[in-house]
Amino acid sequence: MGKCEAVKECVVKEMGKKIGVVVYCDEDKQQQVRDFITEANRTLPLYKRMSAVEFSTEPLPRNGAGKLLRQ
Repeated sequence: MGKCEAVKECVVKEMGKKIGVVVYCDEDKQQQVRDFITEANRTLPLYKRMSAVEFSTEPLPRNGAGKLLRQ
């Protein structure tokens, strides 16, 4: 995800029994991010593929040390 220029911040986490990603990006870049994920999933093994995507229009929450929270 860090290779996609449209992504400002992201966090990969478990969403139910799926691997999901929460992405902070501009609204007009969401399709570009979806295309990137689709392309990345083609090269990843099944257990690493992202099957759920959520978009955030605000920066992702961080703890006191500045690390992203995986809520």
